[in-house]
Amino acid sequence: MTPRSFRRLRRGGDLALVVAVLSAAMLVVTTVTLAGAPQAVAATNAGEVSFTTPATGGGGPAGGGATTPVTSGGSALPIAVGLPDGAACTGDSAGGGYRVQTFMVPATVDLAALKFDSNGPVKPAGADGIWYPLFSTASDPLVNLLTDIATTPNGPGLISGIPLVDFLVYSPGDLPPGDYLVGVACTLGNQTSANQLDRYWSVPMTFTDAAADPAGVTWNVTGSPVSTTTTTTTAPDDSTTTTTTLLGSSTTSIPGSTTSTTAASGATTTSTFGAGGGSGTGGGTGTGAGGTTLPATGVSSWMLAAWAFLLVVAGRMAWLVGRRIRVVDHSA
Repeated sequence: MTPRSFRRLRRGGDLALVVAVLSAAMLVVTTVTLAGAPQAVAATNAGEVSFTTPATGGGGPAGGGATTPVTSGGSALPIAVGLPDGAACTGDSAGGGYRVQTFMVPATVDLAALKFDSNGPVKPAGADGIWYPLFSTASDPLVNLLTDIATTPNGPGLISGIPLVDFLVYSPGDLPPGDYLVGVACTLGNQTSANQLDRYWSVPMTFTDAAADPAGVTWNVTGSPVSTTTTTTTAPDDSTTTTTTLLGSSTTSIPGSTTSTTAASGATTTSTFGAGGGSGTGGGTGTGAGGTTLPATGVSSWMLAAWAFLLVVAGRMAWLVGRRIRVVDHSA
């Protein structure tokens, strides 16, 4: 081996060593980021949906005017979809890739198994009935809505700005009378993910034939969660959680926050306070960008695997180039 060839080999070894060090550093950064990013877990039944409508002479939910709770109406009645105070996805849309969905499915559906795509809830093969999102009063499907931006890194994304809805998108005969579950859900990723559904809020509704109605149906809310037990826990950081558990539902508290959930007369109220001490309010108020989407963000496990592979390859090259060359004496 000539001195020039040896120098080239040494430079190649030094380069491989540098690549190995950089790969190791990026592997550590990626691992830490992946560990700290919000991840979807088993879907949580987070409570009940409620409806309000602008009172006579009021400006409506979006305009800050008076509203009136409603439990029945016709297809043309504009209604605001209300969620418990502080209703939020585990992460936000801007940094965590979470989206807000709406749904209207048969009452027999297991909501915890719902999947969503760009058109709303995915109807399984062989399933019957209506599997649609809710539609705004402008007949826009309410899918892939954005959460508010989290106030803390990897914090929850509050839900606000859900547009007013009605059922005028249906023509007479298109919406079969019967029992349905109507609500709002948080999702992360696409429907092929086992943990796509983050949490959801729902209410049972019954639709009845009404020949005089523009869509041929009227609706009424038919049921409410039942409160069962109340527990209070204190976390190591002195935050407390007081929860009244609802029949058939569960509540997930966000670490480092104080959450109070109660149930009275079928109503659910949740207040979530982040590290900044502020509170958020859901329930159809505010100015959301309905139907707008953002590219999904976050750290993929494939990136972690790629850095690990590059680290192994570069380390192997550095070891091969840097090991001592064995010289064989052929004269012997």
